[in-house]
Amino acid sequence: LLLAVRLDFSFPSRSHFCSVLIATPVNRENSPVLNVSIRAHYIILFILSRLNLFSYKEEIDWAQGYGYQFWRCRHNCYRGDGAFGQFCVVMPDQEAVLAITSGVKDMQSVLDAAWDTLLPAFGKAALPADSKADATLNKTLGALRMPLPSDAHTSPLAAQIHGRTYRLDANPAGMEWLRIDLNEGGLTFTVNTARGSDVIACGFGSWRESQIAYSSAQPALVASSATWVDDSTLVLTLCLCETPFVLTDTFRFRGDDVQIEAKFNVSFLPAEAVVTHGKAL
Repeated sequence: LLLAVRLDFSFPSRSHFCSVLIATPVNRENSPVLNVSIRAHYIILFILSRLNLFSYKEEIDWAQGYGYQFWRCRHNCYRGDGAFGQFCVVMPDQEAVLAITSGVKDMQSVLDAAWDTLLPAFGKAALPADSKADATLNKTLGALRMPLPSDAHTSPLAAQIHGRTYRLDANPAGMEWLRIDLNEGGLTFTVNTARGSDVIACGFGSWRESQIAYSSAQPALVASSATWVDDSTLVLTLCLCETPFVLTDTFRFRGDDVQIEAKFNVSFLPAEAVVTHGKAL
């Protein structure tokens, strides 16, 4: 079966009229199975927002409408946005553009922070020069850091796992084996897949940078840190630079066995941890 819906709408202030036909298959339970392209998805969002069919409240920016490849915002602003908190917000009344990169699940909270904190700080005239305030701002910006895991830097188990290779069970990431080698102030984590091996440097109490293939042949920059949360549990935090993603790998060692729990901070799919088991060779 095929369900077809025709939506006609017009704008009173303009001589524009549009009719959109949306077709979707219907399963045996007579429930629509909507499968449309991204372009059609945005068309639907635009139509529904103009017809006020969303149950959004007025203070939600996604209820303000969509058109011409941009979202409308509150406060007479408009924006382009990307997954998990990437924003380019144009503020015509303030003659300003706000660029934000982040990795969050609640994107509305990022815009709320801009409206609650940044917007009231704008004045009607340019601010006078203030070298002291500029120096304070530059010092604050220069001191910004990603928070580091702050547990133990060593474990009685460290010497036992140093240099050991673990063969892994079948897993979604396609990892075949891994090895952990300790060094001064950190470790290297080597993982092998059908594409080859990645060597990831991790610091104890610091970030170390590496170039890895990750999930494609194109190398990507990653900053990584390691910490022992207890005598048998090692946690690696991998920040995939220039993306919103942070991967946390938790290694639980028991004799010759290892369990690896991998979880991303944000995901298009349900952000459930993936658990893989391995055994020392």
